[in-house]
Amino acid sequence: MGKRWLRARFMGVPIGVIRAGTTSLIVTESGPKRQSMEREVLSGCPLCQARRAVPWATIRDYQKATDETFTIVRCAGCGLIFLNPRPRGSALKQLYGSDYGPYAEDARENFRIFNPAQSVFDRWKDRVKRDVLACALGYASPDRLSRRRRLAARCFRRRVLRVHYRLPRWVPEGRVLEIGCGPGYFLTVLRDLGWQPTGLEWDAEFARRVSRETGIRVLETPESLEAVPDETFDAVVLWHVLEHVPDPVGTMREARRVLKRRGELRMEVPNALSLSATLLKPYSAGIAEPRHFFHFSPRTLALVLRAAGWTDFHIRTIPKGNWWASGLRHRGEVVRGHVPERPWFERRLARSAFRVGSRIAAGFGLGESLLVSATRTG
Repeated sequence: MGKRWLRARFMGVPIGVIRAGTTSLIVTESGPKRQSMEREVLSGCPLCQARRAVPWATIRDYQKATDETFTIVRCAGCGLIFLNPRPRGSALKQLYGSDYGPYAEDARENFRIFNPAQSVFDRWKDRVKRDVLACALGYASPDRLSRRRRLAARCFRRRVLRVHYRLPRWVPEGRVLEIGCGPGYFLTVLRDLGWQPTGLEWDAEFARRVSRETGIRVLETPESLEAVPDETFDAVVLWHVLEHVPDPVGTMREARRVLKRRGELRMEVPNALSLSATLLKPYSAGIAEPRHFFHFSPRTLALVLRAAGWTDFHIRTIPKGNWWASGLRHRGEVVRGHVPERPWFERRLARSAFRVGSRIAAGFGLGESLLVSATRTG
């Protein structure tokens, strides 16, 4: 790899000289601190290859897998925001431990559509959801929809699709690929809806475990995707995955290759220019993540898609009110060392305020996440 160096300075705190793949010394105001995490330094922008970048943020891992600091820079050419230097090798095992948040069992609720509890109200809500999915996205309905049920589906359409925006449009006997499937929570949802799902994970051992537990095929490592024939899948989905991969353009190029013509891509990534990220940086849930190699804005995400060959796509921002709460909590832990316990009514009022504020911000293009809907045309 050769000797490549990064010299940077941010907010008056010397970042020091960091050498790729070696133990390094970071000099801070509190004195020298030895770090052992293996990292690599990028000599240029991964998107436009420009060699000049300006510091954007200095962060710590809010999930506390490590207490080291990380530097985020912004390319002076195209504006892409990325981590540099970034973890590699054994460091990734440390960051993606079994206690990693998205792998936890309670994360399953983020993907659940139908309620396993069977109260009268739950059964009614599930029926309305099925009717909305049938009318809006073409999913099969267990029985014929009456005019009254179609009217109810039309009334609740916006609410249901706002919550369950991850679902692709239905294709009979369709095949769907989820890149970065994690524990397979969304794969099981797709299977229950009638899809033929396939997952992809970067760690072969983890992929085999997910396949055993779910009974769903999970490709082991990105190299296994290269063996998949062109135009295999009717839909491809990625949920908060692209920011984790070292080569986003290559990943999106492969996603396009295995997607059938007129097939659908659904993808979500954090919005680096959201209102919460701007005000809470570097404590925002979407920013304070050394696992995130990239931080996309609508413009830079569009550049990545075009570089990968996508032409027919739409990007919009969506709200994540809970990210305000997690960002403020992380800020309290870092700045004050603790987060005071608030009465339940204050917490509930704050959650409601965050939810409303996040929706308003999303209306101005400042939502916490970027949602991509794309179709392969060529």
